[in-house]
Amino acid sequence: MSSTDHRDLGKRQKPLILHIDDQEISYLMLQMILNELNYDSLYAPGAKEGILMAEKEKPDVIILDYNMPEIDGPSACILIKSNPKIKDIPVLMLTAVDTIRDVDRAMAAGASGYLVKPVMLERLKPKIEPLLQGKF
Repeated sequence: MSSTDHRDLGKRQKPLILHIDDQEISYLMLQMILNELNYDSLYAPGAKEGILMAEKEKPDVIILDYNMPEIDGPSACILIKSNPKIKDIPVLMLTAVDTIRDVDRAMAAGASGYLVKPVMLERLKPKIEPLLQGKF
């Protein structure tokens, strides 16, 4: 993508990942992995805050927790994908639950991928790199 892209990628030297999760400890653990992969990261403690942050910061990928109290991951993903300002940002759904029903619901909501906790670098890297392809 060019530096005139709507997300102003030319201003960043490395990918920016927004992690939306109601459990800060989950973010802190994931942040270590993102740092090791040489990505910048932001954290939002819920879907509402995360959507506002995504509109402002235009991250390259959103990692979205599936189970959150006010607005769950699939519902938040639908909101993201219906928002013209951020609809093109890939969403990677993150959860401790790994059922076919949950995976299907996440993908139907517009998620670009699905990752099961606990997150490990070896699992995250092959899921996130295709979402960043051609951007850096």
